[in-house]
Amino acid sequence: MRNAAGILGIIAGLMGVFVGFVGYGYAELTTNSPEVGEVFGLLENPGFIRFASFVAPLLAIAGGATAKTRALWGGIAMLLSCVAFYTVFGFNLGTMFPIGFAGLGGLLAIAAGKPDVEKNAFLKQMLQVKPSLRGRRALCLRIGKARGYVSGGIFS
Repeated sequence: MRNAAGILGIIAGLMGVFVGFVGYGYAELTTNSPEVGEVFGLLENPGFIRFASFVAPLLAIAGGATAKTRALWGGIAMLLSCVAFYTVFGFNLGTMFPIGFAGLGGLLAIAAGKPDVEKNAFLKQMLQVKPSLRGRRALCLRIGKARGYVSGGIFS
């Protein structure tokens, strides 16, 4: 589920980049040329559209990238991206896939049953040594076994 959430988030972000280009470009065009805005429609808040055009794809890509290791954070970022796309651009032909992929990726990432792995889980496992073996020799032996350098014999 985490892998699927990551892929969906990255795809949503890449699609969202194009939606963001169009939104940012139209906001700049109507600001610099008011007659274009009068013909095609003025924007109520072009500053917010510029901001969301940049942040929404960024959140989707970042959420997809972090979904594997930090599923909760990645899922929240993708859901925020989904909300930003819907709030700014609405649900239409250009935004239905970024909204759908970011929303589904966020839900999959949050629904991933396995809790996030601690940062030092590998190091903690390496430091668990037998009571008879202490110190530097034990740590070297433990690392060697974990990497497959040492097996059986007098070292077990």
